[in-house]
Amino acid sequence: MLLIPLGAGTYYIYFSGKFHKTTELFDIMSLLMLAFIAYFLYHPIRMLINKEPILTLTRTDITINQRRKPVTFLWQQITKWEIIKEEGYKILIVHTAETAKKVNLSSLEMKPAEIEELLMKYKKM
Repeated sequence: MLLIPLGAGTYYIYFSGKFHKTTELFDIMSLLMLAFIAYFLYHPIRMLINKEPILTLTRTDITINQRRKPVTFLWQQITKWEIIKEEGYKILIVHTAETAKKVNLSSLEMKPAEIEELLMKYKKM
């Protein structure tokens, strides 16, 4: 929905010819730039509209949802976790024996300490 004004504005400015004369290369590059922006805005906007959970905590496991690819770890697999600030974002890093998975928690309203408390609570269950 937010992409409609972006596309309409791009069309009006670049393709109507009212502001300046454009070349075919400029037109193609503008379309590619619009497609690139639309691609990277689609998923976060869809997550906000659909209200998909970022984290799902149960007594047996934790599920991390990223780009429609949920990853589930049993609590026994998790060796440690940490919440860090990276470039202004709250990032949860879940460590297992095989891998470390990062998830952006910035869209959550909870503070890092509250998230940490919830993780400890569910791990003990």
